[in-house]
Amino acid sequence: MILLLLLSLISAVLPPIGSREAKWTLVGLGFSNDLLMLADVVFAPSLLMSSHGSYFLHCTISLQVAYLIAAIFARLERTHAWGRPACLTAIFLLMVNGALLAMGNYRSFLPQNTQVSELAQAVGSLKIDDSDLIVARADTVDDLCSWVPLLKRGTVLFCRSAQYELSDSERRGFHRLRQAFYLYFTGKDSGWVDRVVRDPAALTAQDRLAFAGEINLSDTDTLDTGKREITAELIPRLVEVEKLQDPTQDFFRPYPHILVIDDAKHPVFVKERLSSYLSIDAEQKVGDFVVLWCRPNIQRGEPGPSH
Repeated sequence: MILLLLLSLISAVLPPIGSREAKWTLVGLGFSNDLLMLADVVFAPSLLMSSHGSYFLHCTISLQVAYLIAAIFARLERTHAWGRPACLTAIFLLMVNGALLAMGNYRSFLPQNTQVSELAQAVGSLKIDDSDLIVARADTVDDLCSWVPLLKRGTVLFCRSAQYELSDSERRGFHRLRQAFYLYFTGKDSGWVDRVVRDPAALTAQDRLAFAGEINLSDTDTLDTGKREITAELIPRLVEVEKLQDPTQDFFRPYPHILVIDDAKHPVFVKERLSSYLSIDAEQKVGDFVVLWCRPNIQRGEPGPSH
């Protein structure tokens, strides 16, 4: 960010090369990116502006470096014999930097992209109806659960990214219940949530339990509020799920089929927990995934849904 600020200042004081519009566009882009990186000073951290500002850093710096190289080349080409080789060397290093960044991003996201590709192949081979419920991993905002609706019809049990499309009352209502079911099926309980909330070092886990922007280490008030809301909203819901109380047992009744999509090598869901609410009819291996075909448990002698 400091490098970007210095490049923006240098670009601002240099005479324009080519057109004045191009110069001030690059200067404005640089200062805007710097302000975006410091947005939490002005705007609420829940807007997530500063955390996304870094996406533009490399692109903006590359554009400004290219502009400065052009400015130097225009002034030194005729008066200094070393000007042209120096500028060409700088351009080459800029290209190498871009290639290394591209390679690094490719290697970093290859495991995730490979898994998403395999998920697409697995889900594509399944016969899923609009009335079916799908349970998939939902640890991060762009986890497997967020890809399922793009691949097949059906309802997803819980997905963190859904919070951005819901009203505040919906998030704190049925979305919290779905979150409680997801945590229960992955082996978590109310005691685990309580320990996470009390642990000052468990910021990552707290952030996954809270809504976007509610856990911010730099804002004590926001951090405390987020923890209180987890305790007041999520833990009671999780206790209801653990005790199999009547309202929770009715949750799965509208769905004739529930499909649990899990990693075959590193399972996320606990079958014993699933069996508390679901009857597992079949287990199907699809690529690197295991699909559990389930239906709601029939309780209190009531008829189950028609198939």
